[in-house]
Order: sequence, then structure tokens, then C-alpha cells
Amino acid sequence: MFIVPFILQILTTFALIGYLSFRNGEKAVNRLASQWEHEVTNRVEDHLNHYLEYPHIIVQSNINAIQLEQLNTRNIDTLAFHFIKQIQLYKFVSAIYFTGDYENGEYAQGRRNIDGTLNIKVYEDFPNRVDYLVNKEGQRIKKLQTRDFYPQTRPWYQAAIKAQKPTWSEIYNFVGPGELGITFSAPVLDKTGQFRGVIAVDLILSDISDFLRKLEVPLNSQVFLLETSGDLIASSTSENPYFLSEENQIPQRIKAVASQNKLTQAAAKYLSLKIDNLSEIKTIQEFKFKVNGQAHFLHIAPLELQQGLDWILVITVPTSDVMGEIHANTRTTILLCIGALTVAIVVVIMTVSLVTAPILKLNSAAKKITQGKWDTQLNINRNDEVGELTHSFNCMANQLKNSFKSLEANNQQLKQLDRLKDEFLANTSHELRTPPSMVLSVSVNSF
Repeated sequence: MFIVPFILQILTTFALIGYLSFRNGEKAVNRLASQWEHEVTNRVEDHLNHYLEYPHIIVQSNINAIQLEQLNTRNIDTLAFHFIKQIQLYKFVSAIYFTGDYENGEYAQGRRNIDGTLNIKVYEDFPNRVDYLVNKEGQRIKKLQTRDFYPQTRPWYQAAIKAQKPTWSEIYNFVGPGELGITFSAPVLDKTGQFRGVIAVDLILSDISDFLRKLEVPLNSQVFLLETSGDLIASSTSENPYFLSEENQIPQRIKAVASQNKLTQAAAKYLSLKIDNLSEIKTIQEFKFKVNGQAHFLHIAPLELQQGLDWILVITVPTSDVMGEIHANTRTTILLCIGALTVAIVVVIMTVSLVTAPILKLNSAAKKITQGKWDTQLNINRNDEVGELTHSFNCMANQLKNSFKSLEANNQQLKQLDRLKDEFLANTSHELRTPPSMVLSVSVNSF
């Protein structure tokens, strides 16, 4: 029983050390995860601002050229050729176009298709817009198709006219390629301040998804962009943010809560429970949620982008991805603690044995002495307190032995004296009981 308190203290100490080690490691990992999420947010935000800056540069440079009369908007072939050359300089841009007096054919577009081929689109007879396949020099190779096209009905045109300044359109269906995109457009005024038309630049959302897929993120993490409406913009997964309707193959937006990706869907549903209106998100927020019993970090960040763009970045990271190392370290710590605990217990047992063994011998010797075995001696040769106690015990035992021997000798003497006393008393008593005549007779006769 003497050893139990020591073992309990050791167990408690190791348990406390293990718990504190795990908790401190968990806090450190949480901080690292948060720092990583903030870093990804900054990288995405920087990339998007850089990505969205190209249309600004293109639009403004073309407006300057038109105002300086370096670019003739009525020379459609020259305008289309100019746009084709610009398209090849800016790889993230899918189309550049200008529309002025469109009813009189003042419209030109240069476009790069998903497969890398180049098109120009011009009016031959309004509203019949003709698409031509061209080479890198802008030379027409063949006529592809003709369709009716009314610029004034398109979101980019309406946005520029409504804002009366450079602005972004809402995300909408591009005509023809079956893609969702966004357009930066601006009204064009000549040097006298008269309205000349609208110039615009298209960005395809799939390019944003391509960037998100190239981010260096933990294996099972996901990054996606949302509008405040809850519609998907782009995702690091293979999922497109739209689907093609079966009737006319027109792209249809996907709500994140209806995503085919289970993690994206679960994150969006959890977010809808926590936040009623996504437009209310003004600062970075962090949560934890579970999908099929697995915990995930959820990072929500409103992006500070250019005017008219209220996009939200969502990052999900399985806690196992960032906690895996700490769990491995915890297992290692537990094994080390068990090993150290075993060694500590063995050392304690040996130490306690060194202390208790002579005490037990001392106890046994004391019991023998109480039984009258005065010759009992302890043979413990140590130079510590136990050795001193043993020496004192042996001295005490010798003193007790000598004392008891002395007492025994005195007792024997007392017994002898007591016996002599008894004899003396017996003789005295006999003499006292003998009559004087008998004594006299004996005395006379003796003469």
C-alpha cells in the first residue's frame, strides 16, 4: 500500500502532461489552419483582383484610342482585327467587342473559343450577325453561322447604359458557347462628350474554377465562390457552376445548396442555417461542421473586389487533414508516456523497496524482541538514515539484552534472598515455638 500513492501521482502527472500536450497541439493546429485559410483568402482575392483588372485595362485603353481617333469604330474590319490582336495578348479574356450605331452595322467582336480557335463577329445586315473563323492574323477562314442579335437586350449593354460608367454585369449566359460568364462594360464618349456606344470585355467563369483547382490546398479541402444569392460562381472541384438544360442546352445556374458535390452542398446548407442573408457577411467568419460524422473547418470570407461584385469565398478543410499530424504525435506521446511510466513505476518500486525492505526487517526484528528473542540483530550495512536507524536499533537491542540479563541476574539474586529469607523465617518461627524447658533440658543434658 505504501507504493500506491506514488504510482497514482505518477499516473496523474503523465495524464495531465498528455492532455495539456494534446490541447496545446490542437490549439496550435487550429491557429495554423486559420492562418492558412486567411492566406488562401488573400491569394484568391489578389488573383481575382488581378484577373478582373485586365478588362479595366482593355476597356480604358480602347476608350482612349477611340477618343483620340486612333481607332475608327466605323471601320468594322479594322476594329475586329484590333480586338483579335488584343485577345491574344490577354489569355484570361474570352471576348472584346464594341457596339455603337448597331442598326447601321457599327458592331465588331473578337473572341477566343474554349478550344483556342478565334472568331470575329460582325453585322452584314442588321440584325443578322455573322460569325467567322479567323487565323491569328485576323484573316477570315470561313463563315460559321448567322443569327439575329440585338445588343440592347444583353445584360452588359444594359448595365453600362444604366450605370453611365464602367461597371460589371451580372453573371449571365453567353450567346453560343454554352458558358456562363461576366462582362465588364463601359459607355464610350467621344472627345466632345457625345455617346458613341458601349465597349465590353468577357470573362468566362471556368477560368476562375481553373485557378481555384490549381491552388495548393490540403488533399480533401475545397474552395468555392458564391454570390450573395447563394449561386455558385466557381469551384476547385470538377463540378461546373451550371448545368445545361435538356430542352435547349442553355446553361442554368446552380445553387450551392443543390450542388452535386456533397461537401459543397453540406457547407452551403450549414451556412444557410447560420446566416440568413449572405449579403450580411461583412467580415471573415469561421465555423466547424460535420459531414457524415467527419468534422470540417468552414471559413467564410467576403472578398473586397471591384465595384458591383459581391462574391463570397468559402473554404472547407477536414480537421483530419490538419489534425492528422497532431494525432500521430499524440499516439507517439502516449507510447512515450507509457514507456516512461513503466520505467518510472519500476524505479519507484525499486526505490520504495530500498526504503521499505529494511523497515520491514526492522519491524520483524522488533516483533522478535517483543517475544523475548534478545539476541536479534539487524545486518544492514548502509551509510544513510536507514543505516543509522539500524545501528540505533542494534544498540537498543543490545542495551535491552544487557538490561534484561541484569534484571534476570538481579531477579535470581532476589529469588535467592527470598529463599534464604523464607528459610530464616522458618527457623525463627520454629525456635519461637520451642518451650524454654526444652531448651534448658537440652542445655543441662548437654553438659
